[in-house]
Amino acid sequence: RLDAETGLIYWKSRPGRKYTTVPYMAVNSHSVFLVLNATLYSINRERGIEEWEFALPGGLSTAPVVDDEQIYVPRSDGRLSAFSLPFITLTRDGRPTLSPIYGRLDPTGETAPRPRPVWSVDTQLEMAYPPTQTADSLFVVDPTGKAKGFDK
Repeated sequence: RLDAETGLIYWKSRPGRKYTTVPYMAVNSHSVFLVLNATLYSINRERGIEEWEFALPGGLSTAPVVDDEQIYVPRSDGRLSAFSLPFITLTRDGRPTLSPIYGRLDPTGETAPRPRPVWSVDTQLEMAYPPTQTADSLFVVDPTGKAKGFDK
């Protein structure tokens, strides 16, 4: 994170292994999300601290999009998948923890923050471009111009 006017660097982060492929990135008001080699990383936007990582079910065809509640992942098999995001806060010493207000335990009883699958649909499209989103919908377009819309 840097100040565009002054060039001041606030933080740097390098999740995953060094020298991996070019990452896909998405940003919401709380976090920066990177996908490196089918692993999704969440980085706190203010402090640059890695909040969690999550192995995605397969490769991506293009960059995901995210809102403040879910991340939408266009997969290389033509599926569009939605995952709910865990709400994370930072402790005083800077460690990520589940928010006492919004945090929820994983259904398996694990306390590690991780996205949870919400839905997945076969688009029957080659998703070569990131989805476009509105407050309620997602739109995907393939290289031939075919498009489909989905409710979030």
